Amino acid sequence: MGRIDGDIIHCSPVIRALKDDGFEITFEYNYKGLQLLRYHPLIDHHRFFEPCSPEYRDKPVEYLYERWEKLGKDYDKVVNLYRTLEYGMIVMEDMEEWK
Repeated sequence: MGRIDGDIIHCSPVIRALKDDGFEITFEYNYKGLQLLRYHPLIDHHRFFEPCSPEYRDKPVEYLYERWEKLGKDYDKVVNLYRTLEYGMIVMEDMEEWK
């Protein structure tokens, strides 16, 4: 069995909270997320995006931020959990606190 994507597991309560608040849920994930959420009963729409695929992997991280900003214009609420656990709770190698 391959590595299970912990980020997807950690964010699963957000799906329930938004659904309980009456939101229609569109969830974007990569291949690992697809394995976990493909049949999630609370997700109304699924978006697949693999940033490590050949067409995207050499793009700068700013590409992701611009992409999310454009996509977000089509929604009432956007919850972006990119780097929230790693950079919000843990000191990472590229942070000043690491040194």
